[in-house]
Amino acid sequence: MRRVAITLAGSALVALTAGCPAPPPKPATDVAAQAALPVANVSEEAFAGAVHRLLRDGVPTRERSALLAGVIRRQLAFAGEAFAGGDSARCARAVVGGMYLVRLDEGRADMLDATSTAALTGAIEHFSARGDEGRTLAFSHMQRQLLAPTSREGQRLDEHLAALSRWIEDTRTGGPMKILSGEERRAVAQALVDPSRESLAKAELAISKSVTLAVEINLEFQQTRQLPSRDEAIEAFSSLQAGAYMMAAIYLRHGLALEALEAIERSPAGRITRPSFFAKLRAAAIDNGPEDWRVLTGEFARARIEEEENEARLDPEVLAAAVWGVALEAYRRDPTNLAVAHILATHLVEHGLPEIAPLVLADAVGSTPRAAILSTALEVVVAALAREHAAIAERNFAVASARRIFAASSALLALASQPAYQGKLRTSAADLRRLMANIELKSGEHGIASSRPRPGD
Repeated sequence: MRRVAITLAGSALVALTAGCPAPPPKPATDVAAQAALPVANVSEEAFAGAVHRLLRDGVPTRERSALLAGVIRRQLAFAGEAFAGGDSARCARAVVGGMYLVRLDEGRADMLDATSTAALTGAIEHFSARGDEGRTLAFSHMQRQLLAPTSREGQRLDEHLAALSRWIEDTRTGGPMKILSGEERRAVAQALVDPSRESLAKAELAISKSVTLAVEINLEFQQTRQLPSRDEAIEAFSSLQAGAYMMAAIYLRHGLALEALEAIERSPAGRITRPSFFAKLRAAAIDNGPEDWRVLTGEFARARIEEEENEARLDPEVLAAAVWGVALEAYRRDPTNLAVAHILATHLVEHGLPEIAPLVLADAVGSTPRAAILSTALEVVVAALAREHAAIAERNFAVASARRIFAASSALLALASQPAYQGKLRTSAADLRRLMANIELKSGEHGIASSRPRPGD
């Protein structure tokens, strides 16, 4: 199949061949059917270790399903504390991070309970204020399932959903390309946090429709030399640039490279995929080795870091979801790769799971790392603690998060405290302990003995 790189000279679009809308995705293993075991009770102290186990091994079992449900409940309880403390942005990040732990068909009815309500409320308020219709809808439907049909809270949420639906319909203005692009963004945003097959199928279809119309607009221009309106041209060009990446991202968020490859090939996006990107995706899908996933991780990670050079111009949240999915698959195949572990740990910190980062980094560091490697790992942990330190003045829940990060760093601290590393680390065990001690002092509490710098650090 011939694939063409997309370029724009002036306002002209490259001529392409149209395709058909994408069919629903193929059925996959139904993990939800394994929900017979009750939800595991995951304590605050056991949380980091439990998530670490989930990250290391994604093989579906009844025990894993129960543990995953318990982890999600605990994560949303943490997010609810952030919302109660007045930080809806942090709450929303933590809810999204929790949902990223759940992949296609891994959801179960008892994964959320009454303790999840505050977190969902915070996420809804945050994304609603940003005009993020997809995530607002996803979290609103999750919350509605927790409320009794006749309850006042349920009726209020029904009114909110009805108002949101009216607002979406009223704002469907502009040309057909602009309307389809808006529907695509909404469907993709919803699919990234709603791990259901229905949401994924809707997102794939929305992307396919958008790319199909963009191709038609391009062909009409090539034949008539008449430009569409400025808004339509911008949306069409964006769809041609990002369509294949967007299609891949909604599947890679779940670690599904083969399904991403098939979705691209059966849609018009298959004819506008950059050959180099397609080759990397195909290698991960077919060969499925550690190096294949590492290379694909690097492809998306570079696009996220070098935003100005991001040819696809993907939405940052879509790009982050793709990075998460591919980095996790690369980590599972080779947890000792520091570059992959660093990317995954950074994502965990950014998405409200900072206490897991030290455990992921410890896997890559090993038992006898070079000083530069150990320093790199410690720098990530110190940066995570520094975020909590900055939040403590007004957010008491940050102290608990910092303590979880510090507790999970025991293996790295033990390594960094060995005599062989004294004076050789850019960031030392003493730096980490000193920062944690400052956090305890700033919080006004006195349980700081374990975090004080030790002689020889």
